[in-house]
This record gives sequence, structure tokens and C-alpha cells, in this order.
Amino acid sequence: VHGFESGELIAVGNGGAVVRGGGTTWAQVSVPTSQDLWGVWGATPADIWVVGGDPEAGGVPVVLRDTGGGFEAVTIPSLERPRVRAFFKVWGNGPNDVYIVGQNGAVLHWDGESLLELNVGVGMDLISVWGTGPGRVAVIGGRTNGAGALWDGARWSVLNLARFPGMNGVWLRGDTVHV
Repeated sequence: VHGFESGELIAVGNGGAVVRGGGTTWAQVSVPTSQDLWGVWGATPADIWVVGGDPEAGGVPVVLRDTGGGFEAVTIPSLERPRVRAFFKVWGNGPNDVYIVGQNGAVLHWDGESLLELNVGVGMDLISVWGTGPGRVAVIGGRTNGAGALWDGARWSVLNLARFPGMNGVWLRGDTVHV
């Protein structure tokens, strides 16, 4: 779920479900997929990203964007990472600085013009992404062992989380990473 200052919320779920509203009033939104959706983020109520897919064999990764005219599929670049069938979360610092994380360490970045694959040094599933600005972004995940990386504005540093089980969430405040 993602919320805006206006109080409007947007939530995603199984089978391509997207709903918008707030309080007691919700409306289903049409999207061009029936794949499960795992993450949503918006720069504004008129610029929203949704990601998903089915991580099992046969799944198809999904990246959707609504810039005010309804959700449309975003072309995913050819990935160097193998078997990426799902993206799990999306977060942005603004409309031209959006990060998407998924299976097998997949990280995509939208720079306002194109969606590019990044290599952050992690090969395990990345489940969550969060940041505090263009020079501070954390990606986190893993399955049997925690895995993650931190962007400092110049380079990605792998986080040493092997002593922890897989991580499902991350939040940043100042210089502190909370997993």
C-alpha cells in the first residue's frame, strides 16, 4: 500500500488486483495483467508504479506505470540476472529516480528516460527497497541468509547480513539502516 498527503491510498494484491481510495471508499483499477502484484509506489497520485509477477517457473515479471491515463506495461530491459520472474517492491526519490527490486538480486532503476538494470553485488532475492534521498538507498532480502546493499550516491556496498535469516523489510532514517 502507498499513501499520499491527500489521504488517497493505493493498494495491490493477488491476481492483478489494484484498488484506490481511502477510508471506507475503494474502487478497483483496471491493469493489463493478472499476475500477482507485490509493490506500489507513487511520486504523486498521477504518477504511480506497480510491480509483481509469479516467482515460480512460468511466471512473468511485471512493471506497470500510470502517469494519469491508466496503467500501462513498462518495457523491462533484457536482464543479465537469470530467472527473474517477479519484482517485489518499488520505491522512488521522485518521478525520475525510481528503484525496483526482485528475484535473484535484480535491481532496476528509472532515471526519467529509461529503465536500466543495476548490479548491486547481491545474487539472492531482494524483497524490499527504501531510501531517504538520491544518495541513500537500501535494498534487502535473501532467503536462508539475509542479503542487502546500500547506495551512498556514488557506489553500492554489500551489507553483511549472513548471520540473519532472510530479510523482508527495510527503512532508513538519517544514516541508520533498519531491517
